[in-house]
Amino acid sequence: METSAVVVTHPLCSRAGVPQIAPLTSLGRVPVGNTDSDYLVRMSPTEKLKAKVLAEIIKHYKWETMAVVGYQDDQGKVCNLRLMKSLV
Repeated sequence: METSAVVVTHPLCSRAGVPQIAPLTSLGRVPVGNTDSDYLVRMSPTEKLKAKVLAEIIKHYKWETMAVVGYQDDQGKVCNLRLMKSLV
């Protein structure tokens, strides 16, 4: 289920007290009124965590030159920025 679908269906699951498993969502939390997202199970790591792990791999192998292939959209730019910050 993509992020846009999770945003729409999560309030219904939350009100019903039914856990929602969202393996492809990029959401960390889905605010529903005054409640938090206790019923959302995210199965993919955050972009911040992916950048940290990638940086650790780069440091471990002492790579000085590498290629990072990705989209040049807003999310891709944020990922690249997080990776660069993690390498410092």
